[in-house]
Amino acid sequence: MIRAAFPYPRLTTELLPAPTWKLRVGTQDWTLLSQGLEHWDYTLPLELEALFDWNLQSALESVGLFADRIKLELSILGTTGYSASSGIRWVLYRELLDSSSTSSFSCHCLPDSGSLANQLVLTVQLTVHESSIPGVRAGSRLYEEKTTLNLEGVGGSFPIEVVSFSEIGLGSGLWYLCWNADDPEDSFLGTIVLYLNGESEIVQNAIISIQKSPVKDLMLADAINSFIQTAVCNPEFLEDGQNYPEESVGQVAMTWIRSLLGDESLDIIRQQIERDRGRFHTRIQAGILKLNQDS
Repeated sequence: MIRAAFPYPRLTTELLPAPTWKLRVGTQDWTLLSQGLEHWDYTLPLELEALFDWNLQSALESVGLFADRIKLELSILGTTGYSASSGIRWVLYRELLDSSSTSSFSCHCLPDSGSLANQLVLTVQLTVHESSIPGVRAGSRLYEEKTTLNLEGVGGSFPIEVVSFSEIGLGSGLWYLCWNADDPEDSFLGTIVLYLNGESEIVQNAIISIQKSPVKDLMLADAINSFIQTAVCNPEFLEDGQNYPEESVGQVAMTWIRSLLGDESLDIIRQQIERDRGRFHTRIQAGILKLNQDS
């Protein structure tokens, strides 16, 4: 049997430290990815920078590989969605590296903001491009490290469309949650849309800014409140203890309900809504504000 390069020899994060990630949304200042995002807007470009403090030659020599007999390829993969099996995955960056390098370097990534949902997992891989070392073959993976960016609290995954309300008969409102789901197993992203009124200066300013604002918090709370009430008030739509498919309306609804309202039964929540919808809305607002502060 020919010894392959993975899982041995392997370059660990002790030899090649995890990169330092920075991010920038729109025209805002660069910040560390580890600090997270205050608010996420899918209409604004997201730029990422990875800073690598690597001594490749030394790392290769420490596992018995010779820099002059091997060529390496650096890849950065992006995965987004609710799960690895059903999410979107693409190559954000790929480049051949100088195996004898002893210097730090950086690279930039520009994921498609409109395709992002829930979170962005960044996977750094170092693979063998060419090798004259016996047993070390092209394609062997020598290094892998993952970093996750959560896009925003509980509300980052709402599909959003900016439209002219006067043209589609919605009057002068600021936002409207459109519900087209007939079954809890329907796709969330395919049946629920949050429409924003592009004619409103308030909405335009909220979209342009990525800073925290009462308007964004109010919009998110109102949309989630409408979504939860619509799902819960139909006793035949959601059921306690039911497992719904990933990314379905039922799965998203139950996730938000448990995040904001704890383990209360759907019957109790339904009674609270029927008794006082205003007080229930206030409770949802308080829960979302707390989650966004903690995220």
